[in-house]
Amino acid sequence: FGIFQHFLSRATNQRSDEYGGSLENRARFSQEVIADMRDAVGDTMAITLRVSLDETIGELGFSNAEVRDYIEMNKDLPDLWDLAQGTWEDCSGPSRFKEEAAQE
Repeated sequence: FGIFQHFLSRATNQRSDEYGGSLENRARFSQEVIADMRDAVGDTMAITLRVSLDETIGELGFSNAEVRDYIEMNKDLPDLWDLAQGTWEDCSGPSRFKEEAAQE
């Protein structure tokens, strides 16, 4: 998920400037970076954006309600949304540490 998710999540984004606080502020970084990417590549390639549907880490996590608002605010930003469930560990845990069919 990387840095975009860290900015979106209230659990990891503790900033008090224009990149922290409200969802609009926490979304600013991804909006600016993707706009710069679009300027650089134009229509020569698609841009995807992966975000978590729900970080499943409690009240401070990026929730399903917030991701819905974020997608509505930015529906034209990427060409493709890649939506995952939970944190990186939930989504990408190796079979050595996750039970079989853990994502089912």
